[in-house]
Amino acid sequence: MTDLWKAKRETVKNKIWKPFRLFILRRDGFRCVQCGRGKDDGVILQGGHLFSGHHDSTMFDEDAVHCQCKSCNHAHNDNPWPYWNWYIQKFGRDPFHELKRKHHNNAILSRADLVELYEHYKNLDKEYLLLDRLAGVKPKMRENNDGKSTDRNRK
Repeated sequence: MTDLWKAKRETVKNKIWKPFRLFILRRDGFRCVQCGRGKDDGVILQGGHLFSGHHDSTMFDEDAVHCQCKSCNHAHNDNPWPYWNWYIQKFGRDPFHELKRKHHNNAILSRADLVELYEHYKNLDKEYLLLDRLAGVKPKMRENNDGKSTDRNRK
């Protein structure tokens, strides 16, 4: 494993994104929050950010990222209103505006914050896998960003 204390910031963010994205997809039931389609419908699922851009302040904020199919996520780049409306209907205007302020604040996460986030989501991923095993759930195939499936247990 790359030493996260010495790696470039973008490398660390990419390492965080993988377990964070999996957490978001699990939390949202592996279904697009906007159209309701899932992997069984033949769509690629992604972690869609409520506000575009890769600002540290909301990049790994669980309230600002939701499971979206690729088409809803890409449509959001051209027209954010459908996703914003979904969020406001589900959580309200105040949380939406609070996240928007946080996004515009654009605070930069420290190296220690990034390493802590990585450890947190990596450990959550391990806990989910353990719970699945204890419940007798067979490991599922997981989808990469390129849409190809890989065995969840391979290292």
